[in-house]
Amino acid sequence: MLQQDLLGIRRGYCRRPECSECEGFSRRGMCFPLAAADIGFHCESCGCKSKEHEQLPQAPSIGLATEASQAGYHAHRHLCVGDLVQLKGAEASTAKRGIVLDILESGPFGLCSVELLRESGTPVPEERFISVRTAELRVQAHASVGSWSPPRVLGGFDREENFKNLVFQPEGLHGLVPALKRRRCSICVLGGSISLQARGYRPNLVRALERRGVAVEDLPAAVGTAGSRPLALVVHDMVLTKRPDLLIVEVAVNDGDDLLESTPNSNAISILQAAEGIVRSVRRGSPSTTIVFLEMFLRDDMEARMLKTGSEAWQHSSMEEAVMWYHDVAPRLHRHVCSHYGLAQIDLIPALRSLGAEQRSEWFRDDCHHSDAGGEALGNLLAKLLLWAVRQPALPALKVPAAPSIPAALDAGCWCNGKTIRVLRGWLSPASLVSTRRDKDLLHLGQQADWLLLYTAGKATIPFKGSSCGLMTLLGPDAPCLQVRVDGGGVRRLSLLDQWCFYWRDAVVLLCDGLADTTHTLELQVEEDTPDMSILKRQPCSELWGRFQEEAREAGRQPQKLWMLYACAVETET
Repeated sequence: MLQQDLLGIRRGYCRRPECSECEGFSRRGMCFPLAAADIGFHCESCGCKSKEHEQLPQAPSIGLATEASQAGYHAHRHLCVGDLVQLKGAEASTAKRGIVLDILESGPFGLCSVELLRESGTPVPEERFISVRTAELRVQAHASVGSWSPPRVLGGFDREENFKNLVFQPEGLHGLVPALKRRRCSICVLGGSISLQARGYRPNLVRALERRGVAVEDLPAAVGTAGSRPLALVVHDMVLTKRPDLLIVEVAVNDGDDLLESTPNSNAISILQAAEGIVRSVRRGSPSTTIVFLEMFLRDDMEARMLKTGSEAWQHSSMEEAVMWYHDVAPRLHRHVCSHYGLAQIDLIPALRSLGAEQRSEWFRDDCHHSDAGGEALGNLLAKLLLWAVRQPALPALKVPAAPSIPAALDAGCWCNGKTIRVLRGWLSPASLVSTRRDKDLLHLGQQADWLLLYTAGKATIPFKGSSCGLMTLLGPDAPCLQVRVDGGGVRRLSLLDQWCFYWRDAVVLLCDGLADTTHTLELQVEEDTPDMSILKRQPCSELWGRFQEEAREAGRQPQKLWMLYACAVETET
């Protein structure tokens, strides 16, 4: 008999008497049903495939090369969304690597969508659909500890013997030792609203370290709902000017929002590029700063669905489809960066997943923000994990020199030296197609700013320096189609309306990339044609949308418009 819980895990056991009816777990795919014959496990005793002793990854997966596993089972190595893979057929000097964006078909002839990483001096690669069997993809193992991955659930997470299951590459925190020996440490947290809580984990981490005799300078650098992509654009102003001893990057939940809202056209590559850009910018601008990625937990129980404070896409997606982006794919992308640069990653998701319903209600005040009790517990746990990590011996395979070197980038298009540019009214024309609206400032939590609204047929000219340029904007039911041109070249059409635009959300829209790292002129025009509203997952029904439609009718124009406050640009490293 099989039972399925809220997370989509099918729980059951083998019916063969010679297998003693031991219990196992099986995860079914998110994009397609996995047939038993395709799962890739079999019992050595009876040969059946009705149970597994190891859980499959939560994200969709495809079986790869056979490996031995525990408990009398053989398991196929599974390819997961967010994996870093290499084409085996390519020569070592020109080996192509990419990120798995989607699993399209299961089984031995399965197909996955892989977007190739950019190599220095080569054109921007396009997404490629690759047959797993014929292309012979190989999953890139982490250099220091093989294919380390956190357990799905970790009870007793506050016991020191279990810390190794929460901290990837603890040796990456050895650079913090001099500050701890001085008993003075400056800590900067780059993250979202979870890190801004006045009684959350961050101030409790400070207090926990100070109780142990370490004077801590608390330097918060969090931006509301920001994940890796917007934070990569403000690293200089928020981090490099402070030159902290420790930088904690807390972006899992907001990156999960970003990943979910970009489906089905996943922006996993740009999140990897942004996370890597944060690391490379800090390594160059403040080489003595120790960096750690902190993965926080988005509750995956039904009660939390009613309390969601971030993306509405979370409320309007099935639990099974949505939760993998937060718990699996976002941390996996961060782990690729940590592995490449010898950084530590603290993943609290397995620990918090083990909490029962009563304790979750006690530790959380909504789906991801912590109560006073939860903030204190997590701040104390994080202090213990940091102090445990700095005591761990270094592994020979992990090379973290006193002055960390900077290896070649995973992706040559990483978002380095990001900067924001305030859009000026003089850049927009004609004046009759421009208005202003007071709304939230995306870079300053709790503050408002005067947005420039560019209506259909309006034009914008944005000068910038760098290899890529985009907009930090708001996307909603009024999202338009744009015509984009750089330096007087060809015109490219870009529709900003997607399936989630039945509500307004913060967004970073990349308009051009792969350019020479010099000065450029970006020209935009808002098209007069109305985008296809039928693609929305549901029709917008907010009071604001009704008011915008009424204003458009009175003005004799379409309601579509481009919200403009900040442009952004990134550079290529030299």
